Amino acid sequence: MKYYSFLSILLISSLANSQTNDIVKKLELFRLRTSDFVQNLQSPDTTLFFNYSRTITTGDSTFAETGVYDPSRPLDERWELLTTNGKPPGKTDKETFAKTNLSHLHQSPVMVNDTTLDTDVEGNYMIVLFRLRPETVPAYLSFLNECNGKAYISIAKGKLEKVVYSSTREVDYYGTKASKLIMEVSIEYISAAKSFMAFMEQVDMTVNQAESTAKIQDNREYSGYKKIQ
Repeated sequence: MKYYSFLSILLISSLANSQTNDIVKKLELFRLRTSDFVQNLQSPDTTLFFNYSRTITTGDSTFAETGVYDPSRPLDERWELLTTNGKPPGKTDKETFAKTNLSHLHQSPVMVNDTTLDTDVEGNYMIVLFRLRPETVPAYLSFLNECNGKAYISIAKGKLEKVVYSSTREVDYYGTKASKLIMEVSIEYISAAKSFMAFMEQVDMTVNQAESTAKIQDNREYSGYKKIQ
């Protein structure tokens, strides 16, 4: 009995490896790797400057901030908050912003679990389904461990255009308990980086309240990428 179980495990493993290899080969036709799916989850490139903006909408309430990431500056000054709700930020807000983003630097790479790869087709897109490797995901992104990922590759253009994460259970999004979360990452190829980079991350959440639910949207945009010599 144990002998047949062992053979079954070997067969399943062989089939899974074969499927993974086939998908990786398909990606190579588009000059893509699974690491391109998670570029926005890595520490910022230490050679790229970019602008940053964030808008959080909860019902009729809106919070907005803008900033920059400048790797030419000393490490603890690279992230700078420029405005909060259209006004110059206070000293405490600037320090908190810089400290929070500094804690996200120099993390180990977030990686896709290649054994979870699968493919599908939706309209003009080849879809690659995946999950992340939990041991590579930092604590502040741990909500993504409870999400299924889908990478959308335009068949006509041969380009990766977006990645969508959908939660499969309640998640903790920076202290907010969301019964449902969808994060859509819009991606474009940045010549200065010679890589695919996010230009927008949109998170839509459903939050359960006492006798109702609330919708929260968290939008982050990145622009003006340029190489720092």
